[in-house]
Amino acid sequence: MSTAALLIAVTIISWGSSAARDIGSSKGQKAEIPFGLYNGNLIIVKATVASVKNVNLILDTGTSPTAISQVMADRLNLRGKSGLLQTLNGTVSVQSVTLPLIQIGPLHAHSITGVVEDLTFLERSLGISLGGCRSGHPALQQLRD
Repeated sequence: MSTAALLIAVTIISWGSSAARDIGSSKGQKAEIPFGLYNGNLIIVKATVASVKNVNLILDTGTSPTAISQVMADRLNLRGKSGLLQTLNGTVSVQSVTLPLIQIGPLHAHSITGVVEDLTFLERSLGISLGGCRSGHPALQQLRD
């Protein structure tokens, strides 16, 4: 895994705007988040999801909603409403859940709407454990310091 520092204030784009989003501005500081780059385009960071620390989390601005695996949902004792989700690969069966917290370095978001989805194909293709998490752009947009 190639590791570098991700300067959140420069890198995360404010959705619906062409300006960069300065997430660190409320405290006058910038937040640097270490990340791994996989397949030349997947950014993976260490995160806390609810009470589970040190989870590999894909930051995916091209997906919505945030997804967790059934294993992670069971670990967090999350239950949701069943439904269908249209993806690029077709329609998949999911459960809608609310994640109490996602924290990436000093940045955090509360009450994130997400789905429980089979993410084993991502883990197999990347060759790493993701802790069953992929964070979509609505969750990333809610991150605050």
